[in-house]
Amino acid sequence: VLELLSAIYESRVPIEPHHLPERDRRLLAEYGQKQAKTHKIEEWKNLPLTTEEQRRTWWLKKSERIAKAAETSGDRITQKSPTATSPWAAGSSRTIHDESTQ
Repeated sequence: VLELLSAIYESRVPIEPHHLPERDRRLLAEYGQKQAKTHKIEEWKNLPLTTEEQRRTWWLKKSERIAKAAETSGDRITQKSPTATSPWAAGSSRTIHDESTQ
């Protein structure tokens, strides 16, 4: 966890402008609560956040989890790509599969 926080801090990417909509935050939080600790540890090992590409990959996987959770709970996905405030909004999609949920 400390490595992850350190990487985020060292990236110097401002966090403030990258807010998710309330529904997406709720769904992502619910997914995180249901995710087994071993899956979280594997995710941290497999997806370090030290480079911009690694952070983009992480974001795409998280976005897919939000979309999958929304489908499961009956919420409609109104946006097929990360929010406009996302650092990777251009050209990215919410359709990457998460190995831990398959």
